[in-house]
Amino acid sequence: MNRLIPILLVIIIVFAAATYLLHRIFLRRRWIKYIPGIAALGTCIYHVIMIRTGQYNGFEDLARILMGIMLFSGFIGGLLTGLILDFIRINTTQYNTKDI
Repeated sequence: MNRLIPILLVIIIVFAAATYLLHRIFLRRRWIKYIPGIAALGTCIYHVIMIRTGQYNGFEDLARILMGIMLFSGFIGGLLTGLILDFIRINTTQYNTKDI
């Protein structure tokens, strides 16, 4: 547990940075910044389905659970970053249009 929390925080930071970079690169297309989070969620769902349907030996189920948890934290980090960036963008455009 001492190592899991820092690993999850690093994953959240990486997905948040990827979301921010996509936000800065594609200013007109707002939906592109959600791609890292959606990809992480899709992969997380895949791992959960494979846990339920597959016949694995040893600790492979545990590894899939950990991958699912890590990818879900990446999804949360990317989604929250995207929503915060949208909220900031909407508020700054509202304040800029009131001055005109």
